[in-house]
Amino acid sequence: MSRSCTPQIRRYAKESPRASILALLILGLFCLPAFGTLLRPLSVETLADLSDVVARGRVDSVEVVWNDSATMPVTRVEVEVLETLEGNAGGRRLIVTVPGGERDGIALDYGGRPRFSPGEEVVLFLQRRGGRGFIPVGLAQGRLEVHREAATGRALLRRDLAGAVLMERDERGDEGPVAAGPADLEALRQRLRARSRPPRPAQP
Repeated sequence: MSRSCTPQIRRYAKESPRASILALLILGLFCLPAFGTLLRPLSVETLADLSDVVARGRVDSVEVVWNDSATMPVTRVEVEVLETLEGNAGGRRLIVTVPGGERDGIALDYGGRPRFSPGEEVVLFLQRRGGRGFIPVGLAQGRLEVHREAATGRALLRRDLAGAVLMERDERGDEGPVAAGPADLEALRQRLRARSRPPRPAQP
């Protein structure tokens, strides 16, 4: 495979320990040389099990800031909640934080990093990280883009896993290709409703 997993860490200023720490952190946690970021494939049901909130929303703003310890740039995304599919979003706005981005001449990137643009509509599988803060579950697997079909208005779903490599085993350890995710928003709603439905009592 020709795709490399080396994070794109660029320096425009003088050398500093911060850049070295950043490179070692990402190389150690996310990558194997020449194979991209390895992700364990997660089904919609497993993503929901790992999430505190599953919500559809519109991205209001995207800003790259330093983390609390000022050692790594992180992307801070503010999302307007349009629909809560599971859990309690705790309001009409969510703050989503993703490691990576560019700040003060330091850029950090890696395969499978969730990417956001203002104005886009997304479905997010999120874990809570204090207050209103959340992180996506399974990196880019926890973000689905919503695209409206021009002729019908049908809400199609698309996942961007650029730079990531899905492991050959699914979350149950089974061999073979990973089952496709839901093609549209209504199919996702149905799968989440079916997952939440209590099991039928056994027949006597």
